[in-house]
Amino acid sequence: MGESVSSVGVSIDLRNVDDEGTLREFYQALLEPNFAPDELYSVDELLDGVRRGSVRVLAGVTGDGDLVAGAVGEWFAGSRVQLLSYLVVSPEARGLGAGSRVLRAALEQWTAELRPLLVVGEVEDPRYFEDVGLGDPHARVRLYERLGVRSLPVPYAQPALSADSKRVPHLILMVFAADEAARVTEGTVDGAIVERFLVEYFESAEGPLRADDAEVRAMLASCRTPNGIPLLHAHELPEY
Repeated sequence: MGESVSSVGVSIDLRNVDDEGTLREFYQALLEPNFAPDELYSVDELLDGVRRGSVRVLAGVTGDGDLVAGAVGEWFAGSRVQLLSYLVVSPEARGLGAGSRVLRAALEQWTAELRPLLVVGEVEDPRYFEDVGLGDPHARVRLYERLGVRSLPVPYAQPALSADSKRVPHLILMVFAADEAARVTEGTVDGAIVERFLVEYFESAEGPLRADDAEVRAMLASCRTPNGIPLLHAHELPEY
């Protein structure tokens, strides 16, 4: 994919990235500076995922060759869910439309290629996070909601992505796209799909689930809503 898109003040070319050199540059230029260490898997894991075909990277590149935006998606085949692992825009390109352009293009491409039941993403809950130089959580949620993204009332924490990292609590699990087969009604999604994804994701990151893991058990229990999990605005979410 090599689509050129432009917005006020920035023109970028969208490229699928799969070569090691550009992936390392992407990681160092965009991911490392913009995500906390516990939220980020290693560059070697990124490379391995791309090689295996489970990870896709769409980058926004300026005419000068600078990487200024990108989306990273991870495919969970068992549950047929695509995880938007990272959406990133460099500080100088923020507020100029690059993020929404990359997101729309990534969702269109992933949906066409993979036919996922759901595309979900992990987003910092503005009630618990402040802007510490990595982007404003309030602005991020507003952007997503303007694009039609909605939140699931699941007490979500990101799994520990390595033996040296910790889980990241107080995140929102947001639905970026949903196939009709994943919907129970217009305003809900099938909780069984979300539960299968959570099990697959946590087991791939941390190993087999433990019976005494209350945090994960609470997440899974919240998926067992008889009439589907409601799709909410972030301000409608309960506090956990």
